[in-house]
Amino acid sequence: MKIRAQRTSELWTFAVSVRMIAFDDKRWEGLKGGYKVLYDPRPALRELESGSPVEPIWKELWEDLHHQGDIGEASYCSVTDIALQ
Repeated sequence: MKIRAQRTSELWTFAVSVRMIAFDDKRWEGLKGGYKVLYDPRPALRELESGSPVEPIWKELWEDLHHQGDIGEASYCSVTDIALQ
């Protein structure tokens, strides 16, 4: 948790610049997760950045972005944010 709080502004700039879709983009609302139903992962991704307890957040992301080997558009768009955690 402390490592996340000590991120440099350069890393944050990098993370924002490589996002597939900006967090304020309405397209997130129309993306599907692993169950092939609409899933907007932004609230969970924001919680990861905030330093909240990570176990329930990772569980939500794993369950909603991946299902029995299936992934959706929301899964692809979340990769950068997940990788930076």
